[in-house]
Amino acid sequence: MSLTHYRMPARLSSSLRFVFVLLCMTFSVTVVSAQSTAWTYQGYLEIVGVPVNDTCDFQFAIYDVAVDGAALASQTVNDLAVADGVFTATLDFGASVYDDTRYLDIQVQCSGDPSFVTLTPRQIITASPYSIRSLNAESVPWDGLTGVPAGFADNVDDGVIFTRTIVVNPVDSTIQNGDALRAAITAANAAPQRFQVLLEPGIYETGTTPIVVGNVHVRGSGVNFTRIFGEVPGIADGGVFVLQNGAQLSDLSVSNTNDDSVVGIRLAPIDFAVSTLTDVNVFALSITQSAHGIVVDAGANLALDTVTVSGSGNSDSDSVWMNGGNMTARGLTAFNRLRVTQNGTYVPGAFVSYSYLQTEALLTAGTVQFAYTQFFAVPTVTGGVVSCSVSVFGPLTLSYAGCQTS
Repeated sequence: MSLTHYRMPARLSSSLRFVFVLLCMTFSVTVVSAQSTAWTYQGYLEIVGVPVNDTCDFQFAIYDVAVDGAALASQTVNDLAVADGVFTATLDFGASVYDDTRYLDIQVQCSGDPSFVTLTPRQIITASPYSIRSLNAESVPWDGLTGVPAGFADNVDDGVIFTRTIVVNPVDSTIQNGDALRAAITAANAAPQRFQVLLEPGIYETGTTPIVVGNVHVRGSGVNFTRIFGEVPGIADGGVFVLQNGAQLSDLSVSNTNDDSVVGIRLAPIDFAVSTLTDVNVFALSITQSAHGIVVDAGANLALDTVTVSGSGNSDSDSVWMNGGNMTARGLTAFNRLRVTQNGTYVPGAFVSYSYLQTEALLTAGTVQFAYTQFFAVPTVTGGVVSCSVSVFGPLTLSYAGCQTS
């Protein structure tokens, strides 16, 4: 950047003039703990075309107007060497002056000058010096900023990386974690678009009331890292999660414990959309009553992929109870009974592949087809049809259609 100043000093005749050329202004913008607000100013000074070789005093000042006005900050640099017209000064006006348009006023007095000579016009300050303002960014409060993205207004990153993702960050209290989880899912359910609720690693206690998950994907950080615990009683109205309308759960563990009958996850028949569980562990435990890991109600549809389920109760317990619903399972590990029953006019059906049934399968209605499934107990069939599309694994030999042990 090159600028030229003309001034008729009082001690010189009209045939003489000062010529000042601003060659460059530079300073460091690297933010480090030892950063200064100083910046380097270099210029060129000559008289009637002859470069100045002298020791001069300079007065620098910052103004908010091009003419007149009052100085916002000033600095005097005495005995500054000017060699072949070139001089260099280190200026430091602090950080606060660069918050709007500013002008630099320069006065110079060399040997023999009776007073300081003002170089005109004042020069507008551009570029680098304004970056000093960034030093103050660490201390600016949120309410002092404009244009803050959604999710940062409360000083918490609620998901600005994703436009339709709510991130739940655990705190020290597992109950507060559960409250935050419930609030996030409630907000996502109310959104007109499909949302994802992302759970960071932690333990979430959800209490005695089910969490209804609508057209939302609730994704954890892994079955061993995101663990959700409930104490929800009952079967018809139970379940830590009640899935409907194509809900999805993935990468988390769900446990429900109560003295009453319990359900880990329940599929509600709101419509015929398929809800999915992927990489999920489900456990239901009742000391005195029945326990059911997953219940698929009449008319509901469920898809499982790599899911481990256990329902441990005093009596009549299941890993999966298809109570008139339909299921497709791949990679299902069931530690307890797989029960298939009809509910009203809804006749259940299931396709189970690449799975392990640790106890019996009980079929009273509908159709269940197995493929690449290992049985540790012979299924009990009092109604409906059991078949195999391909071989099933031992140690048992099944006599149903297409079932051959390999």
